[in-house]
Amino acid sequence: MDKKDSFVVYRSFFDAMQPLPEADQLQLYKAIFEYGLNHKEIELDDLPKAMFALIKPQLEANYKRWLNGIKGGRKTKPEPKPNLDLTKTKANVNVNDNVNDNVKKNIKKKDIEVYRPNETSLKAIEQVYPDCDIDALVTDFKDQAKNRKQPFKDLDAGFRNYLKRGWISPYTEKKELSHSKMASEMMKNPLLTFGDDDEL
Repeated sequence: MDKKDSFVVYRSFFDAMQPLPEADQLQLYKAIFEYGLNHKEIELDDLPKAMFALIKPQLEANYKRWLNGIKGGRKTKPEPKPNLDLTKTKANVNVNDNVNDNVKKNIKKKDIEVYRPNETSLKAIEQVYPDCDIDALVTDFKDQAKNRKQPFKDLDAGFRNYLKRGWISPYTEKKELSHSKMASEMMKNPLLTFGDDDEL
């Protein structure tokens, strides 16, 4: 069997031995080193024996960790899956999905709100839209990214992808309102007008 070259000595061992007479301290030091390195107990007087009984569990735990390390680490068996009926399983899946979706949405929205393009993305902007309003471009990207079903793994890569495909633009075009939108806007604010042709 392999021999241990080292073991862990804790400050609590040292602190606990300080009040002992030097002869008892020496016995206890020898016992700790013999057990820590060779996993053997030696004969001790009453007081050092009592102190060693308090230290031994920690040395034993370290010895077991060392043995597991020699074997290649602790092998863990997969836990058996609980035997649930179908309705409980479906209910658990739905609850977990809702929790995961909420976490994803919170992370996604938080990251998107503070997004600023990195140096690589700024170079890409210069190639696609030279001399553009970067803030307008980033705002357009943020608006679209918030509505994306799947969160981006990398916001800058997503930004450059949207930029190269022409899905975002720094130019905001004023779109004409449909009749139904005009009516709803007028209901909100009856003093609002939509142009020179207000005659009915």
